[in-house]
Amino acid sequence: MELKINLIPDYRKEEIRISKRWRLVLGLGLALFFMAIIFFAVLFGFGYALSSGLRTVSDDSKEETDHDRHQLIAEYDERFEKINSQVLNVIAIDSGQIYWSRLFENISREAAPGIKITTLSTKDYAVFMTGEADSRDDLISFKEKLEKNSCFAEIILPLSNLVSKENIAFQMDLKVRENCVKNK
Repeated sequence: MELKINLIPDYRKEEIRISKRWRLVLGLGLALFFMAIIFFAVLFGFGYALSSGLRTVSDDSKEETDHDRHQLIAEYDERFEKINSQVLNVIAIDSGQIYWSRLFENISREAAPGIKITTLSTKDYAVFMTGEADSRDDLISFKEKLEKNSCFAEIILPLSNLVSKENIAFQMDLKVRENCVKNK
């Protein structure tokens, strides 16, 4: 059996007990402090991992969005190219289109009231027309006006048309200049 002798005075015992409590409180405080540091480090790690994952997902979605945008732009470019080629086709057709109404306007402007055109036929830019004139003077005046008009060239009025003085059935050949019946 062992005997323990307590030779420490009471005030020292109290100091030792207070010291032990302080050590316990300090140890618990340090343990809580280190646990808090570990907890915040884990939270920081999770936050970093989540933000990295979010960045990756947003980059992927941005790439998908960019890809979708590029695809949409490519689709619009293709549509624009088709429309532009169709417009160019229309322009080509329009520039090659012969507007015979301009020919008719020029002829009717130069025709005197005594001139009646009964038939008019064309081949390329050559025009053949037949008609009736009230008098030889009206027919000659009509021919001269056509010659002065810058839209017509090579006007041929056979002399056989000028034999009669009145009620003349005539025929006339002429060429129309391209710039008068086409768009520029």
